[in-house]
Amino acid sequence: VGGGPGGLAVACALAKRGYDVRVYEALSQPPPPDSKEWGNPERSYQLGIGARGQNALTELGAWDAVLANCQPALGRLSFDDEGN
Repeated sequence: VGGGPGGLAVACALAKRGYDVRVYEALSQPPPPDSKEWGNPERSYQLGIGARGQNALTELGAWDAVLANCQPALGRLSFDDEGN
């Protein structure tokens, strides 16, 4: 299955039913947490998990494990068409 949110949800569900699952991701792996690349304004990583995703992870029994590796994101940043 694919490595996007839907594919990962299917992988979890199939694995819980005893299937041997392999996940394939077409994109390269994100840089390590201490990489200076995270401060590069030319890059953007959208890593928030909304309520629907949290509910799906809860139903799959994975939310607690995910939450243990999360950091809170307070506030929101928006840009206009010129990037301001």
